[in-house]
Amino acid sequence: MLDHINIPEARLEDWKIFKFIRLESLRDVPIAYAAHLDDGLAMSDDDWRSKGLGGKILANLEEHARARGIKLMVLAVNMENLRAHRFYRRNGYLHTGILPNACYLNGKYTDEIQMHKLL
Repeated sequence: MLDHINIPEARLEDWKIFKFIRLESLRDVPIAYAAHLDDGLAMSDDDWRSKGLGGKILANLEEHARARGIKLMVLAVNMENLRAHRFYRRNGYLHTGILPNACYLNGKYTDEIQMHKLL
């Protein structure tokens, strides 16, 4: 479905698009980054949600890592970010542990789930 989308290697001058992606992510799922963002900073585009773009970006990142000899991808996801848990599990990441109180958000500490994938 998204075979026509090419994801090139990032360049320094691409900072604006990465800023937009980061800000949109903060607006959409603030617990993903343990931060807040005023709704006025970025607009959501639900037309792109659940279309496979995130999986394609992740696959591109994994291929980039493999090409550089990296054998293991490790990440941590906020315990409350269920959408991210599902996404990473669908893409082959395994739950490897819990990082207690690793994230401070909305006046309380929350756990993060550690996940990894052998490349």
